[in-house]
Amino acid sequence: MWSSTAHFNDEGTMYYALKDAVEWPDKNMVKGIFKQIIEKTDSDTKKEAVKNAQKYILNNWDGIEIQSQRSEEIIGCSAEGHVSHVLSDRLSSRPKGWSKIGIA
Repeated sequence: MWSSTAHFNDEGTMYYALKDAVEWPDKNMVKGIFKQIIEKTDSDTKKEAVKNAQKYILNNWDGIEIQSQRSEEIIGCSAEGHVSHVLSDRLSSRPKGWSKIGIA
């Protein structure tokens, strides 16, 4: 969310408004805040990034609602996704390797 609002010089007002709307969760408020952000954004490139962030949040809305309603029941972390991401990055078409040099 921060990347959607970081270009504003408003001391985080838009960020906190968006964060609160997601945490409530209030989908219509989220849409309204994103609309304001897009209207106040000058750069077409940044507008596209904001639209991508909006799409990501709205596409994951079911999970946001579940987290809000049942957070005390949900125990876990995103370690599997992080491990998968690291392995994918290291073993992709431009693979990276591991080295003992630099390990403390």
